[in-house]
Amino acid sequence: MKKIAISLVLSLLIMPVAYAASIYSDYANNIAQNYTQEISPLTIVAEADAEITAEFGINLLVDVDQYILWGDAELTASGTAVDEGRLDAEITPVYSNDKKSLHISVNSDFIDGEVVTLTGLAMRSYNRDFSNRFIGLDLNGDLVADFSDLNSYKVTTSVRSDQTPPYPVYDVSYEIAEDFSSVAIHWTNPPDYDLVSNNVERVLNGGNQTIEMEALYTDQFVDSNVEERDELTYYIYARDQRNLGEVYELSFTVGEQIEEPVEEPVEEPVEENEETTYLESKYNYYKIRYAIKCMPSGVPAAVNDSACLWARIDLVYTQNTLSEEDVDTELTDWDLELMEKRLKYSEARYVDNCEEAEEPASYCSALGKALNRVHYFIDEE
Repeated sequence: MKKIAISLVLSLLIMPVAYAASIYSDYANNIAQNYTQEISPLTIVAEADAEITAEFGINLLVDVDQYILWGDAELTASGTAVDEGRLDAEITPVYSNDKKSLHISVNSDFIDGEVVTLTGLAMRSYNRDFSNRFIGLDLNGDLVADFSDLNSYKVTTSVRSDQTPPYPVYDVSYEIAEDFSSVAIHWTNPPDYDLVSNNVERVLNGGNQTIEMEALYTDQFVDSNVEERDELTYYIYARDQRNLGEVYELSFTVGEQIEEPVEEPVEEPVEENEETTYLESKYNYYKIRYAIKCMPSGVPAAVNDSACLWARIDLVYTQNTLSEEDVDTELTDWDLELMEKRLKYSEARYVDNCEEAEEPASYCSALGKALNRVHYFIDEE
């Protein structure tokens, strides 16, 4: 694997001379939580030919398990690599992996000694107390940092109230009923960690006849009050606890834009149920919770740690159910034995307080889902 060094000028690091390339900022980045802000310029130096290539470009990564994302930004590049035309001075970054990675295109392979400095990079942080984290540099396009440095940036807890609106919703689509009596709108919510609800405003025929909907975190809206030839505009927002996000505008005329069905390869049907929908919305949270509960400060938790066990149960169940394999973890024989011992107490509690109680307890839904997950593993054995 290529060795890539990430360093900060003011950090007390001893830099090994064997590293093939280096990436560093002019000073330590100190980011207030719940803000989006520009960080100091990053300088990347190629110390061998074809270390940075046109095939893979430059990819900057932030910690996948932390409450931090790249912020949308207008980037500029300078240095000898720009002078030689290896990459453009004005950069349009491409974000992926839910804003965890930032890709910069490269026109031709760098040669030994060429330098590029990136200005205008931005990060956004959320209401979670954590300090020094890394910026990763990936040069082969596998979204894994070839090298990372824990002193790349620091998040402080000086601001407790979220000052940054959510990103806009994306991947918006709609379906019109055959009798033109309703419209179903679907979207994907932005990768913000603090979303609480969505808003939809509807305008009919360019006038001021509107309807508004606010719902707990959702990804769809059905308008059952439409007619053929209605000219409709929908404004869709995501909302966090303090701010409305940037609006997404969708306009069309009922009956004029009916899409022909597209034939797709036959796949195994996936049962869309409450549990699957719930897990899709919680998947990133489970990954973060696993990292916090099971790997505090990078040290694995004790095998009998209940909080870690439940975090691992949730993550493994979610990965299996959604056919994901983002995190390499599994349940051990000890975990299964511990679950089986504790299961009878939780089941008795569910019967007494949820099934037989005159008024079910507030935690019944969550407890029921937890029991289902445990049975998924116990019954499988």
